[in-house]
Amino acid sequence: RVIIENAYNLRHIHSDAFTGTALDIQVLAIRNTPLHEGPHNDLFVALNMLKHVREIYLTNTSIYVIPINAFVSLVNLQELHINYGQVRSIESMAFRDLPMLFQLLLTGNRIASVGDLAFDLKSSGQLDNQVYIDLSYNYLNDRSFTGNPYSVAPVTKEALVISLNHNHVTLNYLIKN
Repeated sequence: RVIIENAYNLRHIHSDAFTGTALDIQVLAIRNTPLHEGPHNDLFVALNMLKHVREIYLTNTSIYVIPINAFVSLVNLQELHINYGQVRSIESMAFRDLPMLFQLLLTGNRIASVGDLAFDLKSSGQLDNQVYIDLSYNYLNDRSFTGNPYSVAPVTKEALVISLNHNHVTLNYLIKN
């Protein structure tokens, strides 16, 4: 378990930050720290090295964009919380091949743009668990979504639950798409 909290001078994590310990970390929490993605998405390169991680918490950070392949092939990841931060955009295929993921919380950011297949969980084959994606309290509207961001639905045995509370997305948009 690694917890980084109130590290006000930490703005960047090197892509090799977890070298030597990557396979030992099961829970990573970074809270109240002005951490951003880095010049070459170094933060996400480092996070994708955590092959045994079960839970990741990125709370109140300065991450602005969740890039393509931000979280890919983390086969043990069950919970991912990116809450109460500065996230404005989720790029296409940001979340891929996460077969154990059942909770993805993106609550309380500034998300106004979600790319096509941003939540491409289908590459992980058959998901056995219900998947809960919470996009509540963001800046989403009917033009925020490019194509179909949710390709998880056809491959889950259980329900896909998506919360869009306190956004500006209309019911007509959701039914049509």
